[in-house]
Amino acid sequence: YTYDVNKGEITGVPAGVRSVAETQDFDYSISLSIPPAEMEPPAVMVIHIEASSLNPDFNCTATPSNITLHEDDDGTPQPVVIKTSGNVIDEGTGEKAFTCEVVHTLGETNNEQYQDCPERTVTINVINDDEANVHMWTISDVDGSYEYDIKFLSFFNPEGQSFGYGVRLDTEPLSPVR
Repeated sequence: YTYDVNKGEITGVPAGVRSVAETQDFDYSISLSIPPAEMEPPAVMVIHIEASSLNPDFNCTATPSNITLHEDDDGTPQPVVIKTSGNVIDEGTGEKAFTCEVVHTLGETNNEQYQDCPERTVTINVINDDEANVHMWTISDVDGSYEYDIKFLSFFNPEGQSFGYGVRLDTEPLSPVR
Protein backbone atom coordinates (compact mmCIF):
# COMPACT_ATOMS: atom_id res chain seq x y z
CA TYR A 1 0.00 0.00 0.00
CA THR A 2 1.23 3.50 -0.75
CA TYR A 3 -0.02 6.77 0.64
CA ASP A 4 -1.08 9.74 -1.47
CA VAL A 5 1.26 11.91 0.62
CA ASN A 6 4.44 11.32 2.63
CA LYS A 7 3.43 10.41 6.18
CA GLY A 8 5.11 12.27 9.03
CA GLU A 9 5.90 11.26 12.58
CA ILE A 10 7.54 12.49 15.77
CA THR A 11 11.28 11.71 15.72
CA GLY A 12 14.04 11.74 18.32
CA VAL A 13 12.11 10.06 21.13
CA PRO A 14 14.55 7.60 22.72
CA ALA A 15 13.68 3.98 22.02
CA GLY A 16 13.30 1.31 24.65
CA VAL A 17 13.76 1.71 28.38
CA ARG A 18 16.24 4.30 29.64
CA SER A 19 17.72 4.86 33.11
CA VAL A 20 18.66 7.87 35.21
CA ALA A 21 19.60 8.29 38.89
CA GLU A 22 17.12 9.76 41.39
CA THR A 23 16.70 13.57 41.14
CA GLN A 24 18.66 13.64 37.86
CA ASP A 25 17.40 15.02 34.55
CA PHE A 26 16.99 13.00 31.37
CA ASP A 27 17.56 15.13 28.23
CA TYR A 28 16.83 14.51 24.56
CA SER A 29 15.62 16.42 21.50
CA ILE A 30 12.63 15.82 19.25
CA SER A 31 11.34 17.07 15.92
CA LEU A 32 8.99 16.09 13.13
CA SER A 33 10.13 13.90 10.23
CA ILE A 34 8.56 16.43 7.84
CA PRO A 35 9.18 19.93 9.25
CA PRO A 36 6.32 22.46 8.98
CA ALA A 37 8.25 24.46 6.34
CA GLU A 38 8.24 21.38 4.05
CA MET A 39 4.57 20.48 4.55
CA GLU A 40 2.01 20.93 1.83
CA PRO A 41 0.74 23.50 2.83
CA PRO A 42 2.98 24.71 5.71
CA ALA A 43 1.19 24.52 9.07
CA VAL A 44 1.68 25.19 12.77
CA MET A 45 2.15 21.91 14.63
CA VAL A 46 2.10 21.25 18.39
CA ILE A 47 3.75 18.29 20.12
CA HIS A 48 2.32 17.51 23.57
CA ILE A 49 4.65 15.86 26.11
CA GLU A 50 3.21 14.27 29.25
CA ALA A 51 5.44 12.70 31.90
CA SER A 52 3.95 10.68 34.73
CA SER A 53 5.30 8.49 37.49
CA LEU A 54 3.88 5.02 37.89
CA ASN A 55 4.35 5.45 41.67
CA PRO A 56 2.29 8.23 43.33
CA ASP A 57 5.07 8.89 45.88
CA PHE A 58 7.39 10.18 43.14
CA ASN A 59 7.22 12.82 40.42
CA CYS A 60 8.55 13.29 36.96
CA THR A 61 7.81 16.30 34.78
CA ALA A 62 8.48 17.27 31.18
CA THR A 63 9.85 20.69 30.27
CA PRO A 64 8.39 21.96 28.05
CA SER A 65 5.03 20.20 28.13
CA ASN A 66 4.18 21.53 24.64
CA ILE A 67 6.41 22.37 21.69
CA THR A 68 4.91 24.63 19.04
CA LEU A 69 6.50 24.40 15.60
CA HIS A 70 5.63 27.34 13.33
CA GLU A 71 5.19 27.33 9.54
CA ASP A 72 8.82 28.37 8.97
CA ASP A 73 10.28 25.64 11.24
CA ASP A 74 13.11 23.88 9.41
CA GLY A 75 13.17 20.70 11.51
CA THR A 76 15.73 21.77 14.10
CA PRO A 77 15.39 19.31 17.01
CA GLN A 78 13.81 20.86 20.11
CA PRO A 79 15.17 20.03 23.59
CA VAL A 80 13.10 18.13 26.16
CA VAL A 81 14.09 17.72 29.81
CA ILE A 82 12.48 15.13 32.06
CA LYS A 83 12.99 16.07 35.72
CA THR A 84 12.77 13.27 38.30
CA SER A 85 12.29 13.26 42.05
CA GLY A 86 13.83 10.95 44.61
CA ASN A 87 13.91 10.00 48.26
CA VAL A 88 16.40 9.14 51.00
CA ILE A 89 15.53 5.45 51.18
CA ASP A 90 18.06 2.85 50.06
CA GLU A 91 16.10 0.56 47.73
CA GLY A 92 19.29 -1.39 47.01
CA THR A 93 22.32 -0.88 44.80
CA GLY A 94 21.26 -0.42 41.18
CA GLU A 95 17.59 -1.02 42.03
CA LYS A 96 14.72 0.84 40.41
CA ALA A 97 13.15 3.44 42.72
CA PHE A 98 10.29 4.20 40.30
CA THR A 99 9.38 4.45 36.61
CA CYS A 100 8.40 7.45 34.50
CA GLU A 101 6.34 7.11 31.33
CA VAL A 102 6.72 9.99 28.87
CA VAL A 103 4.12 10.14 26.09
CA HIS A 104 4.53 12.37 23.02
CA THR A 105 1.45 13.11 20.94
CA LEU A 106 0.76 15.45 18.08
CA GLY A 107 -1.96 18.06 18.55
CA GLU A 108 -4.94 18.23 16.22
CA THR A 109 -4.10 18.99 12.61
CA ASN A 110 -5.81 19.05 9.24
CA ASN A 111 -2.55 18.26 7.49
CA GLU A 112 -2.84 14.91 5.68
CA GLN A 113 0.82 14.14 6.24
CA TYR A 114 0.23 13.93 10.00
CA GLN A 115 -3.24 12.35 10.10
CA ASP A 116 -3.13 9.32 12.41
CA CYS A 117 0.40 10.16 13.61
CA PRO A 118 1.28 7.54 16.26
CA GLU A 119 2.16 8.59 19.77
CA ARG A 120 5.71 7.94 20.90
CA THR A 121 6.57 6.78 24.41
CA VAL A 122 9.80 6.50 26.34
CA THR A 123 10.04 4.63 29.64
CA ILE A 124 12.57 5.93 32.13
CA ASN A 125 13.61 3.81 35.11
CA VAL A 126 14.78 6.03 37.94
CA ILE A 127 17.56 4.20 39.76
CA ASN A 128 18.29 4.33 43.50
CA ASP A 129 21.19 6.61 44.40
CA ASP A 130 21.03 6.21 48.18
CA GLU A 131 23.33 4.06 50.28
CA ALA A 132 22.34 3.11 53.81
CA ASN A 133 25.09 3.90 56.26
CA VAL A 134 25.64 4.89 59.89
CA HIS A 135 27.87 7.76 60.98
CA MET A 136 29.11 8.66 64.41
CA TRP A 137 29.76 12.26 65.32
CA THR A 138 32.09 13.77 67.88
CA ILE A 139 30.57 16.42 70.10
CA SER A 140 32.31 19.71 70.76
CA ASP A 141 33.45 20.37 74.33
CA VAL A 142 32.93 24.07 73.69
CA ASP A 143 29.30 24.35 72.57
CA GLY A 144 27.93 20.77 72.43
CA SER A 145 27.49 20.82 68.65
CA TYR A 146 28.33 17.91 66.37
CA GLU A 147 31.84 18.38 65.00
CA TYR A 148 33.21 15.50 62.93
CA ASP A 149 31.64 12.66 60.97
CA ILE A 150 33.74 9.61 61.77
CA LYS A 151 33.53 5.84 61.39
CA PHE A 152 35.26 4.87 64.65
CA LEU A 153 35.40 6.35 68.12
CA SER A 154 38.02 5.67 70.71
CA PHE A 155 36.15 4.57 73.79
CA PHE A 156 39.19 5.28 75.93
CA ASN A 157 38.09 7.61 78.67
CA PRO A 158 39.81 8.58 81.93
CA GLU A 159 38.11 7.21 85.02
CA GLY A 160 35.39 9.46 86.38
CA GLN A 161 35.02 11.48 83.17
CA SER A 162 32.59 11.24 80.31
CA PHE A 163 32.38 12.04 76.65
CA GLY A 164 29.52 12.28 74.19
CA TYR A 165 28.95 11.22 70.62
CA GLY A 166 26.06 11.21 68.17
CA VAL A 167 24.77 8.63 65.69
CA ARG A 168 23.17 9.53 62.34
CA LEU A 169 21.69 7.39 59.56
CA ASP A 170 22.36 8.44 55.96
CA THR A 171 19.05 7.14 54.69
CA GLU A 172 15.50 6.89 55.94
CA PRO A 173 14.78 3.45 57.40
CA LEU A 174 11.64 1.59 56.38
CA SER A 175 11.17 0.19 59.89
CA PRO A 176 12.33 1.12 63.40
CA VAL A 177 16.08 0.99 64.03
CA ARG A 178 16.99 -0.57 67.37
